[in-house]
Amino acid sequence: MSEQNEEKQEKVYPGNIGRYNELRAAREALDPSDPNFFAAVVCEELAGLAYILDGIRYSARQSQR
Repeated sequence: MSEQNEEKQEKVYPGNIGRYNELRAAREALDPSDPNFFAAVVCEELAGLAYILDGIRYSARQSQR
């Protein structure tokens, strides 16, 4: 029962560095002539931006305390 509660409590934040790293690896595995290459680049950049913005949001919350 406690394992189920732990799974529910785990949150995935937009600024997840692991997600960025996974997308970067996926983009590097694609050939630039692949039609999905552009989408992989955009996803990677958006994940990086989300990570930065999440850090800014966290800093702003900490400074309000």
